[in-house]
Amino acid sequence: MTTPAQTYPQFAVQLAGAGWRDHDLATIRAAYDLAAALFAGAERGSGKPFIDHLIGCASCTLLGGGAPAVVAAAVLHAAYDQGDFGDGRTGPTRAHRRRVQDAVGPEVEAIVHGYETLAWGPADAAAAGADLDRASVATRAVLLVRVANEIDDALDAGLVVSGKAASTTRQVPAGTVIGLAEQLGPPSFAELARRTLLADAVAMPEALVIGNVGSRGRLPASARTRHRIVARRQVRRVGRALVRRITRRANPNGR
Repeated sequence: MTTPAQTYPQFAVQLAGAGWRDHDLATIRAAYDLAAALFAGAERGSGKPFIDHLIGCASCTLLGGGAPAVVAAAVLHAAYDQGDFGDGRTGPTRAHRRRVQDAVGPEVEAIVHGYETLAWGPADAAAAGADLDRASVATRAVLLVRVANEIDDALDAGLVVSGKAASTTRQVPAGTVIGLAEQLGPPSFAELARRTLLADAVAMPEALVIGNVGSRGRLPASARTRHRIVARRQVRRVGRALVRRITRRANPNGR
């Protein structure tokens, strides 16, 4: 059984054998480039680099039979919830959506937006499974990415290391996720879900459990220094512009 990729080179090898058009592969690459910028320095609660989680989710989506646009969306699935667009805001703002659309096109962005807005919890997932026969193509695409996300989160005892395994408040039961996988993808995808989500719990020493259920960002040690340098340059630039403006007002004829 094929194992989900966990790094971009592994993912690229999988995509190279998919037989997709160059245009579709270029869209995947554009999605990766944007994700690398939005999630620089970010990691999952398990300590896994966030970009590797995005690649893992996209690889699982590919193994689930996802079309190129769906796989590209999987690379950016968490953009609106946890991506850093540099403006201090989260969510699908107009500017955020425009940036994603500019990078990967409106079709892919619509799936990313659908992922952000689709309700997802134990009851929501169960209802989606019961009504999947009547679901639209767009909804099925989003659900495929959702299932892929659950699979990648559980790989390599990720739920145990992050502490999510002990937090059951919003965790969708494994049986529900497997049921969705059975309806959404090929038999091998459902088997991947079963193998991952029903794996025997790892006896993890407490000292190795991060226990940080949510994701977080880690800036390099030089980030604060670089920010100060940029801020000083901006202050000097504004100061020089202000001096020029005052000088022009004081000497309108240039004398």
